Amino acid sequence: MLSRIFGECPQVKLIDFLVAHPWSEFSKTELAEGAQITRPTIYKLLDKLLAENLVIKTKKTGNIQLYQTNRNSPVIKHISSLQGFLADMELEKEKKSFKEGNIELPDEKLDEMLGLSKEKIKMKELNEDKIHPNMVKIVKKV
Repeated sequence: MLSRIFGECPQVKLIDFLVAHPWSEFSKTELAEGAQITRPTIYKLLDKLLAENLVIKTKKTGNIQLYQTNRNSPVIKHISSLQGFLADMELEKEKKSFKEGNIELPDEKLDEMLGLSKEKIKMKELNEDKIHPNMVKIVKKV
């Protein structure tokens, strides 16, 4: 969401990714993949974000250091609030389109608005006996 407004620069992409996943811990490789930027760029940016207390080091597994959004940071709180506000604005636009009868809200768009992963769940790959019976009915209706 932030990248659409502030541009696709690596800093924005990384902060956008971190704010969208505030409870998750990531290695540098996972941060690079999630934010869709290179690992060398992650190394440069992490030092800055750590110095500004926007990101914190969490546990270390072997040689792998994990990082997490510093949810206590006032800056992160404001960025999260802004991201929520932008998502609300986008939903309001979609609601207006819905009232006009023109809504088309694919899953990818909803995921993007909510800052969720772009990975899709393929319903046909779900095994019906492994999900709740009511969900099977809903899936069959769709």
